[in-house]
Amino acid sequence: MPPFDSLQWAEVLNTAWLHGIGPILYQELKRVEGNRLIPQKAFAELAETYYATAARNMYLFAQLQKVVEALGEQGIDVILLKGAALASMVYHDAGLRPMYDIDLLAKKDELNVVEAVLLKLGYESRDDKKDGWYRKNHYHIPYDHPSQPIPIEIHWDIVQEKPPSGIHVLESREIKGFWKRAEEIKMGGLKAKIPCPEDMLLHLCLHFLKHRFPGKEYGFHGMGGLLQIYDISRMLAEYGGRMDWDGFLSQADLWGMQRLVATVLCVVNELIGQKKKIECQEWYDIFSEKNDRALASLIQEKMLVRDNKQPGLVRLLARVFEEHTRCKGIVAILRRIFPQPEILSKRLPGTASRRRLLLEYLNRPFRLFFKYKDVLFHPQKFFKDISREQEMKKEERGVFDQFLESGK
Repeated sequence: MPPFDSLQWAEVLNTAWLHGIGPILYQELKRVEGNRLIPQKAFAELAETYYATAARNMYLFAQLQKVVEALGEQGIDVILLKGAALASMVYHDAGLRPMYDIDLLAKKDELNVVEAVLLKLGYESRDDKKDGWYRKNHYHIPYDHPSQPIPIEIHWDIVQEKPPSGIHVLESREIKGFWKRAEEIKMGGLKAKIPCPEDMLLHLCLHFLKHRFPGKEYGFHGMGGLLQIYDISRMLAEYGGRMDWDGFLSQADLWGMQRLVATVLCVVNELIGQKKKIECQEWYDIFSEKNDRALASLIQEKMLVRDNKQPGLVRLLARVFEEHTRCKGIVAILRRIFPQPEILSKRLPGTASRRRLLLEYLNRPFRLFFKYKDVLFHPQKFFKDISREQEMKKEERGVFDQFLESGK
């Protein structure tokens, strides 16, 4: 590692914010000899992130306790997922692991009662679909509270119909097993259930890969990946030596996730080094053998590469210059230049009056013209960059699709 005083600290901080690891970086740097050479401003920003995360998480867990207790009064059990579960299982420090929402697993036949409880607490469902479409075609519903900046996602499954593992929504017997193996914890005044370590590790591996390739039209997506890798690393550090690896691999096989899990664990080992946490060499060799090397290499190569894609309006202009997308491109550009009043008002500081909105609509085309005039006068230069980016994303997606096909 280069000396602290020779690092580009603006880039270090940007990467930490991009991946959500600012508090973790602060905690680790505090222990490193020679940290006095870290610029005071950079260290202060990391410290501020750590304490802000601690404050938000304490508030979040206070709200979580209210929700769990309200559900318990109606005889409803839930399982904490992801960040909320990790806080009790491996982090043991309110300031380390940023949490942006609360993820809870509920039983599907109890969703109506869960929703009634949340509505009574003041939450509003984001599900604007009719005829129960969301419950039939998805695996969680988000809820927001108008006065509390902490969304809650109620899951009834841990995968959706098109997960990266290539499996469908888990059968009811498998979800029942997830519930049966869950463990009870007490954290402060909160009593709740969490997944057993083996199921938690499976879920984290699935969650990591799902977010690396978010859709058919996208290539690799690295943002937030280091935090998820660190989550898995902490799980291995805490439970690796006492994990039921036989049961873990059997469950991965049942869920159709052996190659997925093997690939993710090998990536974690290469980036952080957790081989020693998988105590049995035999199991590490099995994961290495089942690992998809092409996909693992792609993840390791791209994880820290920042996406330098062109702004959205430039990409829409490129669609106008292509005959088969011209009409859709023009419509999309007009919507971008003249968004709906409720959308535009949110982008303006303070309260947006009708007069202020009218002035913004009049000024906006001229401001955007001067901002993007180089694109309008020299389009080919920018569109070549977009074309190269699209080709690269297609190649990345090809590696992932091959991984899915070879696992079937």
